[in-house]
Amino acid sequence: MQNDEILTIKASLLYILNRVPDNKRSIYFIVKTAFYAQEKHLSQWGVPLFADDICALKFGPVPSLIYDILKGARGDQQLYDTRLIEVAQSIKYADEDFYATEEADMGWLSKAAIECLDSAIDLIAKKSFSDVCEATHESEEYKRARKRPGKKVMNPIKIAEDAGAEDWVIEYLTEHYQITTALG
Repeated sequence: MQNDEILTIKASLLYILNRVPDNKRSIYFIVKTAFYAQEKHLSQWGVPLFADDICALKFGPVPSLIYDILKGARGDQQLYDTRLIEVAQSIKYADEDFYATEEADMGWLSKAAIECLDSAIDLIAKKSFSDVCEATHESEEYKRARKRPGKKVMNPIKIAEDAGAEDWVIEYLTEHYQITTALG
């Protein structure tokens, strides 16, 4: 993973942690906020907000690297990259909740990214655990990925389609992933 991609994930995660309500600081609500921000960015702009696979886990879609970073901050997972360890060290874990120990570097977040993050934070702030769980299990792509054997990675193009992305966004997103795949 490129350093700029990790710095964008760090900025996104710290932005969320510095703005979520106190009753939404559990790992569940943090990863769901990140998922909703990613979904909105994909469906509105045709590119991911941050580089992370969305996996269809039992309790819904989860950005897997963000999930790993939070588990690392909690002490439940060994992180494999010193840059990810640094991200985890910028997060404090106490009493089942997560807190940022520094401000997000806003130079890594576009205006569109901030709008998507704010929208996701507002959405999660209004929902209970069961509301979020139910809502994130409804998409066709989530259901499809859950049925797959092995790692249950969701297709970002299908995530955008399920979120109601316009045709031009789907075309742009498809082209983005074709180029990204070709470049390795």
